[in-house]
Amino acid sequence: MAARKKYAYSVISYVPDYTRGEQFNIGVLMFGEKNELFDFKLLPQNTSKLNSITVSSDSKSLFKETLSLLDFMFKELKSEFPIDITVDGTRLSIKGMPDIVRLSNLVYGISSNPSLVLDHLTNIYVGKEFFGTTRKVKSQAKEFAQAYFEEQKFTENNIVPRATFKPVPNIPFKYTADYAYFNSDNTLSIISSLPSTEDNLEKWYQKNNLLTRQFENYGDIIYLYDDFTFPTEKQQILDDLNSQTSKIKAFNIDIKGDKREFKTFSTSILANSNKKSVQQCLEKLVS
Repeated sequence: MAARKKYAYSVISYVPDYTRGEQFNIGVLMFGEKNELFDFKLLPQNTSKLNSITVSSDSKSLFKETLSLLDFMFKELKSEFPIDITVDGTRLSIKGMPDIVRLSNLVYGISSNPSLVLDHLTNIYVGKEFFGTTRKVKSQAKEFAQAYFEEQKFTENNIVPRATFKPVPNIPFKYTADYAYFNSDNTLSIISSLPSTEDNLEKWYQKNNLLTRQFENYGDIIYLYDDFTFPTEKQQILDDLNSQTSKIKAFNIDIKGDKREFKTFSTSILANSNKKSVQQCLEKLVS
């Protein structure tokens, strides 16, 4: 039978707003008999817990930066790097700990399997369900376009997938569209799908908001979207982008009329685009 060992643990909490006094648990520290750090558990930066407790992108960035700093500090502690730890009875303090992080009073125990205890404590105080990566939600609109274009051989003959270009030569901004093609005026045009996760949707909006203001010398902007996730937010984004330019045409693949209209557009416009010519145009716009 394995020898029983003394341990102590402290719950790590994150305090996003001291005014409201709110806090939530993000990890657990476990110490050995001589107050040395035995091991720790800390939420990953892409934890799904992030979506339920922060709102702004700045808040999310600060949260991720804090997790990164804590991970570095605790790994250094495990390697016996000289970071000051003070233990006064049950009170624990670690030098350099960010102000938005709190450490609970130490709780002492004894076990023949401290690692198992740490897993159990982490599940109780933090929740094991938050340690998995955020579930990846695929854009149904993007999947529909890919399947349809391949079936109709548009990808093979008429359009360029993952088309990267610089809308304005003297500005260091590159944009990657799902597809590029030549419209009926033989002008470079693009097709892109709205993503299906909150983080990606926010980043997508920022990039396309910039793009629409730099696309005046080009052709059309085709946006595909679905109602599977964030339907209200997607519509608000499209309404805002539409208010900036008349070049945009959006198709909701979950609406039969839109889907039918998009297929009509594809057979009448995309079928007349030449992939090689589009590729040559893009090559001139990358450098």
